[in-house]
Amino acid sequence: MRRFARKLHRYAGLVLALFLVVVGLTGSALAFYEEIDAWLNPDLMHVPPGRPALSASELTSRIEAWDDRIQERTLTLPGDSAQAARAFVLPEDPILAADPDYADELGFTEVWADPATGAVLGTRLWGSCCLGRAELMPFIYRLHYTLHAPGRIGVWLLGGISVLWTFDCLIGFYLTLPRRRPFWSRWKKSWKVKTDAGAERTNYDTHRAGGLWLWGVLFLLAVTGVYFNLNREVFRPVVEVFSKPKPYPFETRETLAREDWGRDLIGFDRAIDLASVEAARRGWPSGLTRVGVVPAQAYYIVYFEPLEGVRSGLGSPIVYVDGHDGSLIGDSVPLEGSAADVIYRLQFPIHSGQILGLPGRIIIFLAGIVTAVLSVTGVVIWALGVRRRARNGHRRTAARPSPLRQAVPDAGRGGP
Repeated sequence: MRRFARKLHRYAGLVLALFLVVVGLTGSALAFYEEIDAWLNPDLMHVPPGRPALSASELTSRIEAWDDRIQERTLTLPGDSAQAARAFVLPEDPILAADPDYADELGFTEVWADPATGAVLGTRLWGSCCLGRAELMPFIYRLHYTLHAPGRIGVWLLGGISVLWTFDCLIGFYLTLPRRRPFWSRWKKSWKVKTDAGAERTNYDTHRAGGLWLWGVLFLLAVTGVYFNLNREVFRPVVEVFSKPKPYPFETRETLAREDWGRDLIGFDRAIDLASVEAARRGWPSGLTRVGVVPAQAYYIVYFEPLEGVRSGLGSPIVYVDGHDGSLIGDSVPLEGSAADVIYRLQFPIHSGQILGLPGRIIIFLAGIVTAVLSVTGVVIWALGVRRRARNGHRRTAARPSPLRQAVPDAGRGGP
């Protein structure tokens, strides 16, 4: 059993290695996405502080007036007066908006604006190539979960990698367990790295101990990776065997004909007012963080500040508003609902580390580096094993008597 598990771990690790190096290092950078992005692009994201902000609808209308080809999809409101507002936009043309390559036609998908005046500070085509300061962090983000592969190929591929990584984590943990007693004194050695026993032993200990010390984090990263890349294909079917979530509007509402996208909508301000009434009724904080619209299904999504007594990393409470009649059509509240609802809402906070605030994000940063190190050390272990087996095989071949000499003992001495 152990020999079979070792082979599985070896070959799974070889398949995973290159992918996990990329995913690990990009994930480390993404643990501080917002901070790095703001540091790289202060001209886009910082504004003079201390001025009153426009309403969401007024800010939206000024951004859309700046370029009559666009329609806002989401508007992220700044946390303080020194931050710019950010809008994700769609083309006004519903046919172009439905085209997966619409971004290339429009030339940008993100717009930053001064929240006090509505003046546009700059734009960006999110996820475009490559290493410019405006493009760097979105490029890394997209590389992390799609490898920049066309269509859904990269998403499905990394989803499969996440599934394999999940099982490989379990196999790797099993292989660290000692086969003989006393269990604890023997297992304790697996958590240590010998630095005075040669490079090969140090590499092996680094691989084993590094995986043990952060095993729980790495396992959770693998599982949450399945959620993000194979949600409908794998994650949800498994979870919903045990618990059923309440349906979201995007699952229950019909998709409108393209020519009706965005027609006769009530607007951001009206949606915010209606959602705020519901928030007040429930005793939620009155502050807003973001508002979005789904024109294809005619509803609004209004995000509020995190609930009092609930860790901010768990996410914001959300109200869904019908885009035509203003009726409330749903909500999503952290740690409320069925077990499935809670599990789904926890996936991003866990994967990003935000569930523990700054310490959690530091752990994710370190876990990404450790993931890359484990991949490299695992390949080194395999390569050294191949070389050792080849060397031993050569020695056995050299030590074995020649078949000719066994058959003709006097060959080479001139014969009888």
